[in-house]
Amino acid sequence: PNGWPICRRPPYSGPCRAASTRFYYDAATNTCRQFTYGRCKSNGNNFVSGTACMKACASPIPVSPRPGKA
Repeated sequence: PNGWPICRRPPYSGPCRAASTRFYYDAATNTCRQFTYGRCKSNGNNFVSGTACMKACASPIPVSPRPGKA
């Protein structure tokens, strides 16, 4: 995915305190998780929705060919 380098960063709430619900990509589990963002100084691994997070960061599920197919 295009956002892969930023997707490997840990969640970062930032120094501000205007709590906002956001999503970050957890590369260890290949899922997006919710966190509280302070609304300033994002590290990039910060998405407005779980769907946007998965679209930017999730690894596609490998598709194995059926047995007997080349």
